[in-house]
Amino acid sequence: MEVTEVYSHDDPNASDVIAQVANYANHARAMGLPFWIFAEERKPIGMVVFGREPIQLLAPVGTLMSFILVADPQTSREKIREFASEALDFVKRTKAQYALAAFPHEREEAIAEFESLGFKEIDDCYEMIYKIDEPFEVSDKIQFNKVERKEIQDFVRLAKEFLSGAPDTMLNNTLKFILELPDDFLDVYYKIEDFYFIKEEGKTVGIVNFDPRTGRISNVGISPEYRRKGYGEQAVRFALNKLLQNNVKQAYLRVHVKNKAAINLYKKIGFLPEARIKTLIWRRTAG
Repeated sequence: MEVTEVYSHDDPNASDVIAQVANYANHARAMGLPFWIFAEERKPIGMVVFGREPIQLLAPVGTLMSFILVADPQTSREKIREFASEALDFVKRTKAQYALAAFPHEREEAIAEFESLGFKEIDDCYEMIYKIDEPFEVSDKIQFNKVERKEIQDFVRLAKEFLSGAPDTMLNNTLKFILELPDDFLDVYYKIEDFYFIKEEGKTVGIVNFDPRTGRISNVGISPEYRRKGYGEQAVRFALNKLLQNNVKQAYLRVHVKNKAAINLYKKIGFLPEARIKTLIWRRTAG
């Protein structure tokens, strides 16, 4: 059966349909992103959400992009095939330059259906979590200086250098455009996360930033000449202490499955893999 029902985010007659995918819909609305729901007999099969860079920073700022989401993890392969084809056709009729779709690693059939339409893997990562019970000791030889708003561009420039070289396709794509981040985006980003320069004897050896409310550690970057000397571990310990001071009892982060050094570091600290997520991308070709 073809998926024939498409409901827009502002359809006054679709409240019951939207309510069935409230988690996705509420997140999209909170970010001001329009979305369309594909359904059979008012039961959602999936969604297409549109946004503009730098929402993912995989293309120049201002580029229109999209997310394709499967609403129900138990959706049959046949329905996923139909939805994926219709959703991608929907995206192609817009000016979106790429589409992302993410799945748990074990959803091999769903991944295969999207790959058959031209999607390619751009990320394969672990989501790791850590329950924060007590503070860590942090070396007093290292200083963590909070980044002021006027210094955020300096932080971004250092992030491009200090995060480079990892076996992480998504991150490496992001670093191509990171210096394009506009001031209004940086204003919002600065209000959401805490940013720190890591210094030793006056020299900046790394950076770290995290969300003090949700517990997400977003970036830990160390200068190439200071890697494998313990600075990364000190940065994570510092971030965990700050989260604990903010009464956040659980931290989480993403790490590419091929980044063995980082995975070993996080496991040493006590992080455990909670999920493995594969992200696929379709890019519009010229012509």
